[in-house]
Amino acid sequence: RTISRGVLARGTTTLTIGGSFTIATNGVLSGMGTTTFDGTGTSNFTDNSSSLQNIGRVVIDGTSKTVQLGNNARIQSLTIGADDIFDISTGNFTLTLLTHFINNNTYLARSGTTTFAGTTTNLTITPGGDAFYNLAFTGAGGAWSFTESTLSVGGNFIMSTGTVTLPTGTTTISGSFDNATGTFAHNNSVVVFNGSGTRSVRQSGSDFTNAFYDVVFAGSGTYTFLGARATTTSNFSITSGSVTRSSTLLT
Repeated sequence: RTISRGVLARGTTTLTIGGSFTIATNGVLSGMGTTTFDGTGTSNFTDNSSSLQNIGRVVIDGTSKTVQLGNNARIQSLTIGADDIFDISTGNFTLTLLTHFINNNTYLARSGTTTFAGTTTNLTITPGGDAFYNLAFTGAGGAWSFTESTLSVGGNFIMSTGTVTLPTGTTTISGSFDNATGTFAHNNSVVVFNGSGTRSVRQSGSDFTNAFYDVVFAGSGTYTFLGARATTTSNFSITSGSVTRSSTLLT
């Protein structure tokens, strides 16, 4: 199915697609409903429009169905079925979501970016045990939490704004941690940095604000804290690698 030009006004209608779905440069999809990819095999979703279209609440619910991105994409939410796969693809594209993320089988983040851009509260993320690569939060006023006790980020953890409550267990980050102007709650959890190469950590907090609880440096990387403070409310451990603390205060 392809929208070559003009507007497909779906309203709240559910679109069920057994094959691939393409929005061409001059195509527009309006309305807000559920877009279900069913059937079997591998299909592509490609948005080539000048401004990315929100194709609604995306559900992958076929029989061993795989959906691959052919470009950057913007959707309302994503639910991956129990025997299905969503693949960022080797293009390492960016998937932007405005509400919830539920993985019941396989999410292949590859080296792409998953961006949560919602602006409402009580938004939830269920990774399904799979790792994100770059994980970004960009929605002003958005508030996200995780339904599982662990989280793995193979690249960078980025907060531009909004509020993120970390999982209750262990968050493992192989890249950098960058909180620009957002707020994060440590949830009495452990954050493990296990990467290599040159990395940075920016908390953007004050005493016990935007603080880690337990933080562990366990990779071979060289980490530098950016900003005036490096803050943790429980344990600060370096088991391998090197860490350069903030310029003024470690609390």
